Amino acid sequence: NMMLLPSQLKEMIQKQNNNIKLNVLAASTLITSAVIDYKKEHSDIDVDLIQNEETNVFDICVRTYANYRPELDHTNSDETFVHSEKIFLAVPNIARYKKMNSISLFDLRDEKFIRLYGSKQYRKICNELCERVGFNANVTFESDNALAVKEAVAAGIGVGFWPELSWGKMDHKKVRLLEVTDTEFKRDIVVSLRRNQQGDSKTEAFYNYLTHYILRRKKKKRSVNP
Repeated sequence: NMMLLPSQLKEMIQKQNNNIKLNVLAASTLITSAVIDYKKEHSDIDVDLIQNEETNVFDICVRTYANYRPELDHTNSDETFVHSEKIFLAVPNIARYKKMNSISLFDLRDEKFIRLYGSKQYRKICNELCERVGFNANVTFESDNALAVKEAVAAGIGVGFWPELSWGKMDHKKVRLLEVTDTEFKRDIVVSLRRNQQGDSKTEAFYNYLTHYILRRKKKKRSVNP
């Protein structure tokens, strides 16, 4: 076995300490933007982005629930940040919806729904919320891309659920966001931190940045329908 020089050993430990394993199971568009912004200021930090529902090997994990219950959380996290965001209904900006700011799902019985296929957790939440009020959405198209959902709604292909914060503001003139009146249509985004024995100050600094980034995005959010 080759002996490592103290300087090499130091370098290895330093590299390890600069590595943050981030498991992103929700709000990937938002979280990726945060990582990109953070890297501009901290180029030495190496963020490993993973997407694995089965693993417990992470420094920080981002998940989502219809209703987060801390007592059922078995991730052994040291710190947890919970942020609730509304889920709106994105509809084409046509005469039928023009003057509306809210709607009942049951007024959309005949509408075709476009569903985001990418996130299992988000899909499960939308299904749960629909089931809660006894609404069966007629899903005709699934996409794993939030932008594609937006374009499809704009083109009049169907309607879709739109989380207000993680997918960014609706900047499409041909799409309106309506509040769902049947039940509280929202989800909780949960960011969990697990502290390691060494070098956790870097992980903690990034965790604090990420949670503040989410809160800042909320404050910056413009009104839903300008």
